[in-house]
Amino acid sequence: MEPGTVSDRLLSMSPEPLGEIIRGTVERLLDAQQPRELDCTAADLLRAAMGADIEHHRPKGNLMKISVIGTGLIGAQVVGDLTAAGHEASGHSRSTGVDLLTGAGLDDALRGAQVAVNLTNSPTFDDDSLDFFRTSVTELLAAAQAAGVGHLVTLSIVGVDQVPDMAYYRAKTLQENLVEAGPIPYSIVRATQFMEFIAPTMESTTDGEVVRLPATPIQPISSAEVAAAVAEVAMGAPLHGIRNIAGPDVFTLDELGRITLEAKGNHRHVVTDPTAGLFAVVKGDVLTAPEGARLFGTHYRDWLQSH
Repeated sequence: MEPGTVSDRLLSMSPEPLGEIIRGTVERLLDAQQPRELDCTAADLLRAAMGADIEHHRPKGNLMKISVIGTGLIGAQVVGDLTAAGHEASGHSRSTGVDLLTGAGLDDALRGAQVAVNLTNSPTFDDDSLDFFRTSVTELLAAAQAAGVGHLVTLSIVGVDQVPDMAYYRAKTLQENLVEAGPIPYSIVRATQFMEFIAPTMESTTDGEVVRLPATPIQPISSAEVAAAVAEVAMGAPLHGIRNIAGPDVFTLDELGRITLEAKGNHRHVVTDPTAGLFAVVKGDVLTAPEGARLFGTHYRDWLQSH
């Protein structure tokens, strides 16, 4: 800490007049390097003794108004993370009157915002997703430019441009390209497959007692970590590029299926089938973390125990 801070000046005084409560507070200040979780009596005494203006639980730094478009699994958590950091974050979706396909509600949602975070998703994974992203990104870019938004954050997928045979991935690649070519300074966060999506993926290829899955390499990440990464990027300067994030471990998808069934005590069994499901068209390990990716710490087996 710099000389002359509240903690330094308090420690230079005799502790007896201040009492044990002040001494305990000083120790916490030194340990945490910020006055957090002070009880009211201690905070009042500190102010009275030193004339210090201690900001209890007040976030530091440049606080912003951030509009989050899309309030699903990731969006709700991003709003929570941003709000906890002190920013004025609001979530917007069709339920709040915002429709990216028509532009309805966007002007109000983005008014006064320094940052917009796009977490919307296509309702389908087929060729119609191309039209969804083409239209939604075009509408969002126009509204963001009109509102003076200075930073657009978009969530995408690791390796999305390496799977040309999947219509949805082609659509997400189009989304990225439109954002990169647009007028708003941008950041793209590419995440590996969410841990929350493993079970639904298995359901889509289940036939009775058999779950058919390809041996596609996957590096799952928890949605909470994705949200934290998106919020962190939203609070910073535009990347003008891509940040890749992933979980710590690589599995094949069929292996993840077996791990999931065992953890849940499910009697179904996994059959490795290279033709099963959306991920059958993925070649090699393009969906795993590339060099330079940021790896988070939640392991899939640990995550399963709490979900």
